[in-house]
Amino acid sequence: MGGLGALSAMLLHRDSFNTCIMLNSGAKLEDIDVSEFIPINKWKQMVGGIQNDWEYKLEKNDKAKIFSRIFLGNSPSSLKKELREISRKVCFVLGGSDSVTKYKSIQDIEPDEHGLATLKIPGINHFLSIDMQWNKWFKLVINMIAQFDDSATKEVLTHNEIINEFIQYQIKYGVFELPRICCMDRIADPIEKTNFHRVLYAAEGSYGNLQTAIIEMYLALERMAKRPRLYPSFETYPYDGLFGRRAVVAYGIHPNVVHEVLKEQKMHAVKGETIPKIGDLLVKGKHISEEQRDKLLKP
Repeated sequence: MGGLGALSAMLLHRDSFNTCIMLNSGAKLEDIDVSEFIPINKWKQMVGGIQNDWEYKLEKNDKAKIFSRIFLGNSPSSLKKELREISRKVCFVLGGSDSVTKYKSIQDIEPDEHGLATLKIPGINHFLSIDMQWNKWFKLVINMIAQFDDSATKEVLTHNEIINEFIQYQIKYGVFELPRICCMDRIADPIEKTNFHRVLYAAEGSYGNLQTAIIEMYLALERMAKRPRLYPSFETYPYDGLFGRRAVVAYGIHPNVVHEVLKEQKMHAVKGETIPKIGDLLVKGKHISEEQRDKLLKP
């Protein structure tokens, strides 16, 4: 169960760990076969008691929620989503003959159409210290772990590279209409579309979700607008059509206000919350009235 604790720590403190490598671990409590040590009915009774405590007694804080998903197997869709976000940093090493932790249990938590890094060693049992075959595989596994850890430190693309790619696609194709809308059909060239898929994947992994990366792009565009001569390609971007820019022109709002509103949008995106519209935030901050907002929204 130490591996389950390690995975819990990884999800709770992602910035504190480079990788999470689990050796013969990863199955929720109910799936662990302890029949060689204690009667299975007693084990299931204990797990049922923990589940009951979770439902009726335990405080529902972040630690308890992670415990519920990993140890008890609750909310599997939420766990799959979280594991997808950190999939480049998580690896399962499993013995092919392990009767305690079953491979199927790992498959059950794999993000759909994505998967998880898994090394399955043929003939290896759960208790490695008494497995005579383990020595034959030890060096290979250690080297693999070292290489996996090294790979996890290298992002597919840096934050600056992702935002630069986003800006180029936005200027050329206008792929983003809102932080929630990505119009990939506007990219006709199949090679460019494939590359854009790669950038989107890197953005989700690097920023945690796509919305945060898109808002970061809009923040970068605001900075570019202050120094357009430094960015020749910016001249072809319909910057004046953005709601924030239209509010600046129509009502004399300072550009810094738009920048701060975008930062507020980003804060909601980072937390995975519903992202309020710029117009609504400007009204909330009393920078414009509801009537002024509605007037700008009219085509």
